Amino acid sequence: EKLASRKLRLSAKTTMTIAEKLYTQGLISYPRTETNIFPKEMNLTSLVEAQTGDNQWGAFAGRILGEWNGPHPRAGKKSDQAHPPIHPIKHTSGLQGDEAKVYEFIVRHFLACVSQDAVGKETTVNIDIAG
Repeated sequence: EKLASRKLRLSAKTTMTIAEKLYTQGLISYPRTETNIFPKEMNLTSLVEAQTGDNQWGAFAGRILGEWNGPHPRAGKKSDQAHPPIHPIKHTSGLQGDEAKVYEFIVRHFLACVSQDAVGKETTVNIDIAG
């Protein structure tokens, strides 16, 4: 709720209202949790597979399954032992406005949490002017 509210520039109340609606529609998991540890027995592969058909993030989901040999969730530090981290349950493309923004945020955050770490490159350039 806090992260989505800050990143999407929506009030916390609006974000939670939308998340609860998405939950009751069966699109996302229970939204009132701060847990960031996925249970070992949770089938993350099927959740990623459900997102592969999307025009915006489907290719990334496909890379998680293929090129990166499946989902590898981050080792979080918080667990309420009652609910897994917020994640998409099924794919949808029929949302609009703020509902679409919140759903997209949840999906992209989930995919980032189960993907490989980013790899960066650095280039150092030394310039000697009139030296």
